[in-house]
Amino acid sequence: MHLDQLGAGLGLCGIVAARLGASRVILTDGDSDTLTRMRTNVAASARPLLPECRQLIWQPRPNNTKNETSRNEYLHRFLAQSNISNGVPLILGADICYMEESLEPLWNTMDHLLSKEAGGQVWLAYTFRNVAMDSIVEQAQEYGFVCQQTPSGGTTEGVYVFVRRQRLTMAATK
Repeated sequence: MHLDQLGAGLGLCGIVAARLGASRVILTDGDSDTLTRMRTNVAASARPLLPECRQLIWQPRPNNTKNETSRNEYLHRFLAQSNISNGVPLILGADICYMEESLEPLWNTMDHLLSKEAGGQVWLAYTFRNVAMDSIVEQAQEYGFVCQQTPSGGTTEGVYVFVRRQRLTMAATK
């Protein structure tokens, strides 16, 4: 299983995924200082197959002007440089939704990174930090994702599983 962790911070989730047998793990964060600490932690995990640590800055959807198209070009370059041009089947995100203004760039980035094939998933660990889960689900829906699994026990905090909504082809609509 290949996976990408957005906003990986110190890298714990990705290190655990690699130890549990993920064949390739890419840990990403936008902050250079955090990346330095993440790389130190990954090196200390002493696994034969270490997670990759890469800087990734979430990109908002371009507004179709020439200057704005570079945002998606940045994401396409990231995919090519990471040798994942078809995307990854699983994206992990833990405690990354704490600013309302980051939701649109987050979902645009996940839309580009997640494999376009059926079965691609986003696992999002959520704890309330200034952003309501309803806002997160609404933004996900704008990018064609549907929330398939929610925490149990009457709480909004926990792990949510999002999948890409199946897109109808022209043949399927006839």
